[in-house]
Amino acid sequence: PPVLQAPLVYDGKCPGDPGGPGSVKAGGRDVLIKLPRNRVCNSKSSISISGARNVHILGGHLVHTMADGKSGVNKLINLTSTSGTTFIEGVHLDVNLKHSDAIATYLNSGRVIVQNSLIRGMGGADSSSHGDAIHPQGAGPLKDIIFQNVSVYTGYQGLFVVYRTNGHGTRHLDLRKGDQPTDKGDRSRAAECQ
Repeated sequence: PPVLQAPLVYDGKCPGDPGGPGSVKAGGRDVLIKLPRNRVCNSKSSISISGARNVHILGGHLVHTMADGKSGVNKLINLTSTSGTTFIEGVHLDVNLKHSDAIATYLNSGRVIVQNSLIRGMGGADSSSHGDAIHPQGAGPLKDIIFQNVSVYTGYQGLFVVYRTNGHGTRHLDLRKGDQPTDKGDRSRAAECQ
């Protein structure tokens, strides 16, 4: 994980709890979120972080219980205008067959590392929006996306990381030791996305 300097800390709270990490305006600071391990967060709001440098999200089980997300809103983890490293570890993200992303980034130029996690239940339809395990958008691209020992199960599209000149996607994708929608084994993959 990144070294955090004087971070904003959210310990043992779900995004919808009073004082929880539902809407974090970091103002250039680092952020540490330790989700509860003794209960499931039935998320009536996203973990939404904007303006952070480094972010560390640790542990917990989030289940998407917000509106369907067909308009492209209501992601489980939403990162906006972050510049450093976002490290997400030991989480179980269940999108609950909603048309929403598990992790979305917007206006980010840093890197996202997801480790020792389970991401499942992204839904979608050809006639409307769909959810992705991770979807980096706008004014990027991300420097890196790294999945280490991450299992992704989806009924639609899993990773949407294609680099586009409008800032979508990532320059480098690294998949290590996990199950992806098309991966039946324990193989590592890396790709330059330029």
